[in-house]
Amino acid sequence: MFKIRDEVLFTTKALSLTYKGDALDSMSGLDLSSNKLTGYIPEELGLLTRIHVLNLSHNRLTGPIPTKFSNLASIESLDLSFNNLSGKVPSELIKLNSLEVFNVSFNNLSGTLPMKAQFGTFSKESYEGNPLLCGPPLENKCTMETLETHPSIEEGGDVKWYDVDMTSFYGSFGSTWFVSMCGFATLIWVNPYWRRRWLDLVEECMYTCYYFLYDSVRIVSMFLFK
Repeated sequence: MFKIRDEVLFTTKALSLTYKGDALDSMSGLDLSSNKLTGYIPEELGLLTRIHVLNLSHNRLTGPIPTKFSNLASIESLDLSFNNLSGKVPSELIKLNSLEVFNVSFNNLSGTLPMKAQFGTFSKESYEGNPLLCGPPLENKCTMETLETHPSIEEGGDVKWYDVDMTSFYGSFGSTWFVSMCGFATLIWVNPYWRRRWLDLVEECMYTCYYFLYDSVRIVSMFLFK
């Protein structure tokens, strides 16, 4: 009898290759790329301690990179590129001593990049498309201003860089509204034509509201007492 050998297209280390036969018996990986997946990356993936390849690229995944990925002791290629991931690159990932290919390009990551162990060998192409990342091998330098603007990159920080300071927001909104009203009042005061137009508009709005309410009450009264 002839044995039919399955063929599998698998993307690993930035290469898409076809595997078949006995090679499949020694492969251990998960390729879910280009599937339009959404939501957070399940932390349970960090329990797959024996896989060598994990490819979640070209999806619509959001949220942070799970710190439990540091449990993937046998991982050689980790591709999370072309998603909408946010937060920092977990420093815990430096435990992945077998990691040869790491790609988180074109996400919304921020903060300082880890540079210890094998992370010191990755090129800037692994991180491109993340303008809020800083530190080698990128040209963006990490400054105190960066740390203050994006508190989430600090160790243990609970505040997200995209959180809004409501006090500053209301203060800015109030001052903008006040300046706009002062400018409008000044324009009406110094320009007789626009002052006349403004008064005509106010008068027209008043009459419109009055007749609208009058007609509404009259129609309701006719309906109720008919």
